[in-house]
Amino acid sequence: MISRFLLVLLSTGLESHAWAAAAPLFDGPPPSIYAVNREGLRPKPSITAPGHCAWPNLKLLKDGRTLAAVIFNNASHGSRPGDVECWLSADGGATWKFGSAVTQHEPDTIRMNHAAGLAANGDLIVLTAGWTDRYPPGITRARGRFRYDSLGPWLSRSPDGGLSWWIDQRGFPERGPTGQPNTPFGDVHIAQNGDLGVIAYTTESRLDKYEDRKFSAYFYRSGDDGRTWGNPVRVAEANETTALHVGNGRWLAVARTGTGVEKKDALILCGSTDDGRTWQFKRALTGYQRVNGHLAKLKDGRVLFTYGDRMSAFASHGSDPGASARAKAMTRLSPTASRGIEAAISSDGGETWSEAIRLLDWNGLDGGYPSTVQRADGQLVTAYYASALPDDPWDSAKNYHMGVVVWDSEKSFEKTTSRIRSP
Repeated sequence: MISRFLLVLLSTGLESHAWAAAAPLFDGPPPSIYAVNREGLRPKPSITAPGHCAWPNLKLLKDGRTLAAVIFNNASHGSRPGDVECWLSADGGATWKFGSAVTQHEPDTIRMNHAAGLAANGDLIVLTAGWTDRYPPGITRARGRFRYDSLGPWLSRSPDGGLSWWIDQRGFPERGPTGQPNTPFGDVHIAQNGDLGVIAYTTESRLDKYEDRKFSAYFYRSGDDGRTWGNPVRVAEANETTALHVGNGRWLAVARTGTGVEKKDALILCGSTDDGRTWQFKRALTGYQRVNGHLAKLKDGRVLFTYGDRMSAFASHGSDPGASARAKAMTRLSPTASRGIEAAISSDGGETWSEAIRLLDWNGLDGGYPSTVQRADGQLVTAYYASALPDDPWDSAKNYHMGVVVWDSEKSFEKTTSRIRSP
């Protein structure tokens, strides 16, 4: 019997993705196993960057010790002017301080969407897009402030570990193959042939209603260590998508489907076996409102998948009747139901996965977007954002911040079982 989740997906016209191959792997209820640190205790998040909606992108810099978090600097979900900043940690993620401004937005615009990574020479590269509030005279503000149109990407590059930047406003293609603005997302990685690779998404056309938007994500390459980019290849019908070079020309990509309006966003897994030149759908990863996702390759070759769980406070499964409506109405299952960050691990390049564990619970109206790096000592550092502190009301949006946890993968996953996850 085909699941309710798949029936809904098929009704949206996504048959070309072969959705019927399998139900999503991770669709609640929330895991009972929590991550632990090397002492075997649940890690306590470090709360930093107050007043930042963040959407963090975490990087271990070329010195092998310093951590950089590329984050959005405004306490709103992109409805006020703002920029992307670089925050730095010299103690493995325990404490953080402001490093520099990655962008300086133009009047009546916002720079908030970003992708980041290290070039082959160790420079920190950040690609930033955003929105404009420059509504032409006589045009109704149908989509609110700072939503008239998307802005094409800027390329920022730091040779000194995120302390200073030079900016090329034309280094990345302003528009994608459909003619609409590009929005880079996720990580920049080095391909097998030495190129840099990153994913940017765009829309098929410029539409006034969010629910009518149709997205496509494209893989872009740079043959000159990140100075210029081109050769887009379509990855999936998706928006925020991040890629990982697993090795030997094999890539994985976690892609977000949906419009963000109906609370029916989910994650799918795509792959490439020819160094990013062609991409194929592999399988559905998560149920509704378990977004966004991140992939990291650990030193022992395993692949870590982390994602935000925005559904479990409202329904046990994304496919439950009324789950999306409950999430949209913010109707909780119980006074203690919480949302969080979850993780699974693969020992064979994404073909099979462990059961999910929960890294932490986050509080507030808004949150998620995990990003993980591995320190030199093998410990994992995961950054995320949330709109409220732990003791705030559960639906608050008054204390945006970045949270960071340090945890141990071996101890955290030792009680999970590995299950075959082939399409």
